[in-house]
Amino acid sequence: MVKIVDHDERRSAIAEAAIAVIAEVGLEQAKLRLIAARAGVTTGAVAHYFKDKDALLEATLLLVGRRIFNNEDETQLLSFADVLPISDLSRRNWRVWLTFCGHASYSEKLRMIYKKFYIDIEQAVAKDLKISDKERAKEVAASIIAAVDGVGLCATVQPELWPPARQKARLAELLKPFFK
Repeated sequence: MVKIVDHDERRSAIAEAAIAVIAEVGLEQAKLRLIAARAGVTTGAVAHYFKDKDALLEATLLLVGRRIFNNEDETQLLSFADVLPISDLSRRNWRVWLTFCGHASYSEKLRMIYKKFYIDIEQAVAKDLKISDKERAKEVAASIIAAVDGVGLCATVQPELWPPARQKARLAELLKPFFK
């Protein structure tokens, strides 16, 4: 009997395994055999679903980026504090996001993925701000995103110094001038 496999589900499971492995050992140590083992498949199966490691890493980055920024439909954004690394899952996603961020300065493909995320996020935030001057809305959105990124970075790198309450309080303080 032929086993029917949902290809999208399998690709997603492999990308999920890549997230887990990268969060645990970093991008440099995230070997395909580790990712395949975590996904419960062979390295040949990984190669079947992703043409190469870069394609797998791209899919992983896109998945993590959508999760962090809740950008599935690119029109809705969570409240800004909800984007922070305040849970185990969100901390894991931020670790992976920041790992890729470090590599984006060396990879044109990753840089382009980051650029698209930030353009889309900036547009969504600017649209939600209810500021009539579109250029001003864009600049305020950029400031908000920079504040979220900064707090998220600090909380990811030094979680013991940045518990959820501190993250939310500092972000609120940083954003207060924009929401008077």
